[in-house]
Amino acid sequence: MEHKSWKVTSVVYFFLILVSFSIVVHGHQRKINDNKTNCPNNCQCKDLEVRCRQAIDNQDFPLPQETKLLVFEEAISCEDADLERLAQFIIGKQIKIAGQCNQPEHLARSSLQEVLQNKMERENHIRHKRSSFSDPSIYGFGEKPVASTYCGFETDLCGWKQLTNVDFMDWSYRKASTPSTNNSPGFDHTLGNSSGHYLSIQTANFKAQGQYADLISPPLIVARNDSRVQLLEINQTLKLNIGSQVRLYYYVYGSNRGQLQIYVMYPTLGKGLYSVLNRTLYPDTTWTARTAYFYPRTNPYRIIIRGALTSPFNPDIAIDDIFVTTTSTTCYVPFSEVYRGSRFYTFNSNKCDDWSNHSNYTSIQYQYSDLNPRLCRNPGGQRVRPWCYIYSSNNSWEYCSLQACPVSPTFSAQYPLGSKNPVSLINLLSGNYKIGRVAIYHNGQW
Repeated sequence: MEHKSWKVTSVVYFFLILVSFSIVVHGHQRKINDNKTNCPNNCQCKDLEVRCRQAIDNQDFPLPQETKLLVFEEAISCEDADLERLAQFIIGKQIKIAGQCNQPEHLARSSLQEVLQNKMERENHIRHKRSSFSDPSIYGFGEKPVASTYCGFETDLCGWKQLTNVDFMDWSYRKASTPSTNNSPGFDHTLGNSSGHYLSIQTANFKAQGQYADLISPPLIVARNDSRVQLLEINQTLKLNIGSQVRLYYYVYGSNRGQLQIYVMYPTLGKGLYSVLNRTLYPDTTWTARTAYFYPRTNPYRIIIRGALTSPFNPDIAIDDIFVTTTSTTCYVPFSEVYRGSRFYTFNSNKCDDWSNHSNYTSIQYQYSDLNPRLCRNPGGQRVRPWCYIYSSNNSWEYCSLQACPVSPTFSAQYPLGSKNPVSLINLLSGNYKIGRVAIYHNGQW
């Protein structure tokens, strides 16, 4: 009896399996049949792919709903009007496309996908997925680098720029006659009076401990007398001839300490910052000079000046008269103050006179030009190359016998900031370096 019951149960179970299989097969067959029914003429439809012999004629070209790829087996026209129609079609259907072009002649046998992609990007059908060196950028990739730069902030920022979204505040452009607090400077360093201007960061903008403001220089280039050298700081023999310096004046007003940091960076290669100076600032009632020397790794480079507030009781910090230059003792860069060598005679072998004997060019007027007595210099970079007054000649002058520095090569990675999709973690200076705000570089900006 038990054996007979077992046989009946087995038959019923087997019958249910057959019914289920029939339903699945029928459903699958119906789906395949539906795809074939919706398949356009002169095309073959299989799974998610549709293969056609000819180009589409209109926007109502039917496709199965599941289609992900449309393939043209014969080359089709890639004239502008045809591409425009095709672009609108694939955007509406949300599909990919493959094939080749047969016209116009210059596009014959080109990839249909690449030609269409380029057209869509040019006409903004889609957004660029990565930034390029041609995009307008905070890093000024299209700007011509200079050997030296000076700014007293009397009219503008002289090419220096405020970085945004990778710091926490901005440097304020201020006139000395309109100080923000009773402790702020009532005079700038350039003019030494209340008519001058400077930049400052203020505790009134303080929101969190460790906030800072970044200022980035114009693109700069280092003078080099050996174009084979790439990493200057590792070649000890060049340290006497080549390098760069940053000089500025700062004023700290208040009752506590502040912080000033200077970095060098190479945006064409990466987004890293390399420390040049890290200085704790103590309150003072005068403008104080600070000079930092360093050896750039490659060209071009930029300087980042960072003022930091570590507490709401920190002093306000002001900066003025920023001067950055590369230096060389053997060659010159046209219209710059780069040369700092010991040459003391002109190209006609006339000896140089002492600069202090000539009122037009004094060390007070040209404090960044290194006007050492009886040496060739180019005050203010006003002339094409170093020169000097001739000794005992009643203000006659001549150019000095010097060679121009070879044109320095520049280096860049495949993408701006060295990455296809640059990302930075922005930390407070006093915080956890593994915690911060995420910034993404896109279309030339953070």
